[in-house]
Amino acid sequence: MLPRTLTVRGRQRTYFAELDIWQHFGDERRSLYFRHYNGGSLDKLIAHHRSRGRAVPEHFIWHVLLTLIEAVRFLKFGVSPDGKEAPEGWVAIHHRKISASNIFVHYPPQAEDEPDLGFEENAFPELVLGDFGDAALQTDQDTELGRRRIYNGFWDQPGVIADWHDTYSIFATAKHLASQIPPGELSLASEINDNLGVNERPYSDELIWLLQEFEWPNIEHFPAITDQQEIEGEMVPNYAHIQNMQWVIDHWLDDVRRHVQSYRNPDVNALPDRWWRRLDVSWTIPDPFMPYDYRETVVDAPNPPEGHECPVPNPMTQRALLGPILEAADNHPERQAHVLRCVEYQRPRVSEVRVPPDLPIPGPPGLPDPPVAS
Repeated sequence: MLPRTLTVRGRQRTYFAELDIWQHFGDERRSLYFRHYNGGSLDKLIAHHRSRGRAVPEHFIWHVLLTLIEAVRFLKFGVSPDGKEAPEGWVAIHHRKISASNIFVHYPPQAEDEPDLGFEENAFPELVLGDFGDAALQTDQDTELGRRRIYNGFWDQPGVIADWHDTYSIFATAKHLASQIPPGELSLASEINDNLGVNERPYSDELIWLLQEFEWPNIEHFPAITDQQEIEGEMVPNYAHIQNMQWVIDHWLDDVRRHVQSYRNPDVNALPDRWWRRLDVSWTIPDPFMPYDYRETVVDAPNPPEGHECPVPNPMTQRALLGPILEAADNHPERQAHVLRCVEYQRPRVSEVRVPPDLPIPGPPGLPDPPVAS
């Protein structure tokens, strides 16, 4: 069973998308309803930054790297992100479809006004790995133990289970964040800083080095991980140059964790002014959708006329229409039962004014900000 909410380094974390409701239609069809994550997906966050001409801040990229390394370590080896060792007989799980479109962002609701420092959770939101539709167990490749169909995965390799699928995807996602160029298109880590906008903080040498670890010879001529090139008379696929997940854990996990902690728990007496506000990425939250029944022709008035009562939907009729979805949700141990409301007056407008923090985004406390162009 995938872990649900865990306490990791003193903070509540959810690593994998949580299934809330499922339906079985009596044949091979099923319908799955997952918990909603209010920050959208990583590719939407990238698109928001690109539309504003902004770079994704470095602290957030380290946060993504740490979350994905810990998540894939659990899938591969059963070691929980909270440090619990794998149960005996653990069978490796291969996600096979890790990408920015399948990683979701969530900002926990706040019960208080925002303090001057800001909210830490808006700088380091929860990151949730979803879409296990192409996942496979290690035993699925064994012709005796598993005969389950193995789908294409993100790298379009049906029937193949390989360590590099998930391992490389972690760093391809990080490079996608830094370069804003999708995996499969030519992107050189050494050129990322050359393409940043005015007053953007350059990415650190260590982040660039890490991204370069997952490039291969002649990448400028063979940019796709599944391309092949001739090396010493043999055709070698580019993924043959990718280190395995155990190497990542042994060589990089501690360093990645250290970088995240340099922002979240810096070795200073007091956090700098407006610290979390300056690192805030919550301005990329998609506009929320409010479920409502809007009736264009009923009443065109800002307020109900005196003596008018809004009609109450017939609960029995509505539940007959929605069927077991509402019943399953109402029986959820952590969620209040649904209440049906009529929204009859004016078109609901649900929006907030969100702006990105001022540039430059800070590095860890103690590092000076780069010069600001006038």
